[in-house]
Amino acid sequence: MPGVLHRAIHDLILDNPDLAVRLAMPGVPPPPHIAVTATELSPAALTPDLALLIGGPVPTHGLVVEVQGRRDPDKPWVWPAYVAMMRRRHKVPVDLLVITQRSAVARWAARPLQLNWAGTTLRPRVIGPKQLPVWLRPEDAAQDIELAVLAAVAHVQHPQRLQIASAVLLAIPELRLEAAPRYTDIIRAVIGPLTEELDMSVLDRVYSKDTIAKLKAAIAEGEARGKAEGRAEGEAKGLLAGLVDSLRFAWKARFAPAPLPDELERALIKAGPDALRRAQLVVFTADAPEPALAGMRAALLAEAAGPRA
Repeated sequence: MPGVLHRAIHDLILDNPDLAVRLAMPGVPPPPHIAVTATELSPAALTPDLALLIGGPVPTHGLVVEVQGRRDPDKPWVWPAYVAMMRRRHKVPVDLLVITQRSAVARWAARPLQLNWAGTTLRPRVIGPKQLPVWLRPEDAAQDIELAVLAAVAHVQHPQRLQIASAVLLAIPELRLEAAPRYTDIIRAVIGPLTEELDMSVLDRVYSKDTIAKLKAAIAEGEARGKAEGRAEGEAKGLLAGLVDSLRFAWKARFAPAPLPDELERALIKAGPDALRRAQLVVFTADAPEPALAGMRAALLAEAAGPRA
């Protein structure tokens, strides 16, 4: 089964196929049309992660995209078949793009694949951590947000991974993107156990030290009260109480006297802890009440939609 990182990269490319084209063909002008085509090739066992047709209603080029989290000794034998079968089906030249978050896997995947005794080779275009930018400033991430999200995913082992991820999270609200909740979820999913540290990294870049201290104290107080209530009334209810307290304080600190709508708060509580955490991050990073409310409602929709199948 694909892991979180594999799914995050796959979905990012599926939603933004032009990003794959830019990575595979650097310096080439953006094509007028890119279509995601069926990945099932014949025989049925040949199924790449993504297959793209490029160039217009009548495609002029194909691109096979593979997300590779680890070395797989079968893939060097299968990748040429992906390219050949797509070339045969659509009668266009086809390239192979391999994306990985591991430098060792990138070096392995970049080796030319010898196809015959005469020395004919297939050379995959490989994108790993070394091929992706390390953007630490939100203004840099905002220039190419899809690439920035991919870079944050690929740099999940980088020593500055929290700064890279927080730069993306701070850039996302400024762009007013429909995909903003999706990108935020991708970043938080791949950061995993470091989510709380990531949130604090975002705070450190937005607020003064005095304000951060007050916010951290309020969050700690809310969590402590939640734990206390959890002992008496159940851990889940106590956790919700702590998260609600933290959200109320963050809203008051950022946007008072603008009210936090009661119906929105009730909906977030009903949606559960993950929705409350998303809402809290939205409040921390939004620049005004209106986009904060829109972001929290988007967080609700993302929670209701659940993970993509």
